Amino acid sequence: MGLTDSGFEAAYDQAQRLLDRFCVSDPKDLLLEGIAFRLDVLVTDGPIRAADAWLLLGERCGLVRVRDSIRWNGQRRFCIAHELGHWTLHRGLQQKWVCTESDMSMNGSAKPLERQANWFAAELLMPDCLFQPEACASPPSIRRIVQLAERFCTSLSSTGLRLLQKTPADAALVSTKNGEVQWDSRPAHATLPRARQGFRVGPEAVVHSVSLEEPLTPDQAVGPVEVPRSAWYPDQEGSLLEESILLIQNPRVALSVLTPI
Repeated sequence: MGLTDSGFEAAYDQAQRLLDRFCVSDPKDLLLEGIAFRLDVLVTDGPIRAADAWLLLGERCGLVRVRDSIRWNGQRRFCIAHELGHWTLHRGLQQKWVCTESDMSMNGSAKPLERQANWFAAELLMPDCLFQPEACASPPSIRRIVQLAERFCTSLSSTGLRLLQKTPADAALVSTKNGEVQWDSRPAHATLPRARQGFRVGPEAVVHSVSLEEPLTPDQAVGPVEVPRSAWYPDQEGSLLEESILLIQNPRVALSVLTPI
């Protein structure tokens, strides 16, 4: 069973209540550990196997642990916000939530209650009232995603997915791992087809040539470059514009923004 409209609305409403309660009017005002403490939830970091975070629920208080090997602050913040979603929305359903990377994926592949916690986290970290104007200000691009991730202190993947949900432009966001499509995201009005999961991206694609340097900056994005559509979509003719950036060296995890010509 999928997540209903009422489930999305509940996640949105609960996130908005917290934003209003703690007078968040700018991303820098969102002090997650402080909000969690006010909600009687203690946030800790430590070793975790086979998960990114977990939430242990007591009768009156909760304990969040985030995997201490997570590299990026934006990813860590999404983990905390996701667990606060469980605390706010799902208390009483079970005593412990153990959440993996796939549970926290914003691409729609997670189970319904995990998806609801993800929507709560996205709205808490990237409030619609602050993010929507940014999404409409310019067409989607890797450089824009990096800039917004810095502004909202969020991960590149969650920021990119949020941007593609909100943009009026025609574009697609594709994640690849070792040159194969992991997932894609497109606005409802997109004209590009859905990228096939597991498809081996063609050698003409820019994504194979991007390199990684720390810290990650917008200047590390390559493109936009005109490439054959068939590099991303089998049996497609014509060209598209591709802009790509490498997130992880080994395995090679990259994000690409594709725009029709």
